[in-house]
Amino acid sequence: MNLSQFRKHHIHQLLHLVAMDEQKPLDLLVSHYFRQHKYLGAQDRRVIGQTLFDIERWHPLLSQLDSYSTAQEKLNTYLDWKGSTDEISKSLPRWAALGVTPFFYDLIIQSYGVEEGERLCKILKEEAPVYLRTNLLKTTRTALFERLQSDKFPVEEVPENPVALKLKKRSPLFSHPVFREGWFEVQDLASQQVASLVKARPSEKVLDFCSGSGGKALAIAPQMDKRGQLFLHDVRLSALRQAKQRFRRAGVDNVQFITSSELDRLHPLRGHCHWVLVDAPCSGSGTLRRHPDQMKKLEPLAFERLLQLQMAIVDKAISYLHPQGTLVYATCSLFPQENERQIDQILRHHPLQRREPDRYFPLQSQGPDAFFVASLCRAHNKDSPCQ
Repeated sequence: MNLSQFRKHHIHQLLHLVAMDEQKPLDLLVSHYFRQHKYLGAQDRRVIGQTLFDIERWHPLLSQLDSYSTAQEKLNTYLDWKGSTDEISKSLPRWAALGVTPFFYDLIIQSYGVEEGERLCKILKEEAPVYLRTNLLKTTRTALFERLQSDKFPVEEVPENPVALKLKKRSPLFSHPVFREGWFEVQDLASQQVASLVKARPSEKVLDFCSGSGGKALAIAPQMDKRGQLFLHDVRLSALRQAKQRFRRAGVDNVQFITSSELDRLHPLRGHCHWVLVDAPCSGSGTLRRHPDQMKKLEPLAFERLLQLQMAIVDKAISYLHPQGTLVYATCSLFPQENERQIDQILRHHPLQRREPDRYFPLQSQGPDAFFVASLCRAHNKDSPCQ
C-alpha cells in the first residue's frame, strides 16, 4: 500500500491517540483530530480516515501477525500485510483471518452457523455506506435531492424509505449550507426504520430513554408537527449537549433534555408517556463497520454485564409507560441474546405483550446496518390485545 510520509505521519498520530484513550469512540477521536488540523485537505482526510478505520477493523488479525507495542509498529504491520498475498491470512486461526476476536467468532457461529456467520464477519470488514434522512420540518426529499445533485453531491433516492437518500461517494457533507440549515441528518437506513416504528401523534408524550445524541428522536419529531413533547434522557452529558445542537439546527423546540442528575424531572412522566423508546446499550455488533474499535471491548464479562444493564434499563423505562402506551426496545446487535431472548425475558418479568411481531433489519453488504426492534404494550388481562 502506497502512502505518502505526510499521511503516514497523521495515521501514526491517530493510532497513538487511540492507544492513549481506548474509551473514546473512534469516530469522535478522528473528528476532533481533523478539527485541530484544519490544513488537511478533503482527499488527505479521506485517505487518513479510511486507513485508520481499516487498521482498527483488522486489529484481531494484525495482532496475530506481530506483537507490536507502538503505534508505528502497528502501522508497519498493517502496511506489510496489505502488501502481502492472501497466504498469510490462510495460516491464521479462522477467527483471526476474518478479523474478529475468538469470543465474537464463537458467538456469531453459535447464532448463525458457519457459512452465514462468516459471511456476516466479512461484511463487517467493508466500509459502511452513508445514508441521509430528510428533515421534513424544513424541506422535502425531492428538494434535498435536487439541491445536493446541483452541487455535485452524488446521492440517490432509497425506494423503501420516503425520506432517505444514499450517498454514492463520500463527500464533505457537514460543510454544505443545507446541512447547517438543518435540511438533513446523517443516519443509517436501519436506524431510520426503527425510528419510524414509533408512530407518535401530535399532542403525545415520547420518552427516548437512552437517547444518545438524539438521532432517532429527531426522526420521530416531524410526525409530531411541533406539538406534544419529546423527552430525551441519557447518562452521557456530552451526548445530550450534541443532541441540543442537532435539535436547534433541525428547528425542533418541543423537546426537553434530562440528565442523570435531574431525575426528579422524570418523576412527573411516570405512567404518562405514550411511547417509550429504549435504544439499549448493546454489543454494537451490527454497526462494527462504523465503530470497529468496539470489537476489542466485547469480552465475555462485558457481554454479560450488557445483558444485565439492558434488563435494568427496561425495568426503569416501563414505569413511564402510559396504560395504553407502547415500549419500543431496539438494539444494533446481531446476537439473539440481546434481542429475541431478551424480549422473552422481559415478558416473563413484566405484564407486557407484543403489539406486533419483532422486526429484524439484517446487516447488508453495501447496505444498512443490523437492527432489532420489538414493540410491547401492557397486557391488561391475559387474553386482551393491545389497546
